[in-house]
Amino acid sequence: MPSSRNLFLAVAAFFCAVGLAVVFFLPAPAEPPLPKLPTHASPQAPQPSPAVPASVLRGPWASPPVPPHRSVPAPVVVQPQAPGPPPDQTSVRYLGVLTGDSGVKTYLFKYLPSGRALPLVEGVENQGWTLTQVSDQAFALRGPGGMYAVSR
Repeated sequence: MPSSRNLFLAVAAFFCAVGLAVVFFLPAPAEPPLPKLPTHASPQAPQPSPAVPASVLRGPWASPPVPPHRSVPAPVVVQPQAPGPPPDQTSVRYLGVLTGDSGVKTYLFKYLPSGRALPLVEGVENQGWTLTQVSDQAFALRGPGGMYAVSR
């Protein structure tokens, strides 16, 4: 009986040593490479869409500030166009900007309902989204749900 116990212990020690060798000496599985973001607009890019009028974007950037020492002129009456739906200001968040080697800026946004990241270049359509206007305070985007106004 003692020899069968020693044989069992020897076999168990062998399998433990093999298991430790596998854990410590085999290379770790490689992670898949990250996709590269576009660094320039494609040569077949569609023509940039016309700028969104300031009346569509609502917020403090829609009209220039009036200096306090001047009086405000009378407003000019303009016939309103057919009212469209107001831009959504809650579903998209601005994350940052990347500048490629050629100087092309790729703006990063997050579409909150799906959690998808949107890398967009001004005037270039990507995954159904187009960055139509960039200003110092805000962005105008066109996406599957309509127009989106995103502040910086």
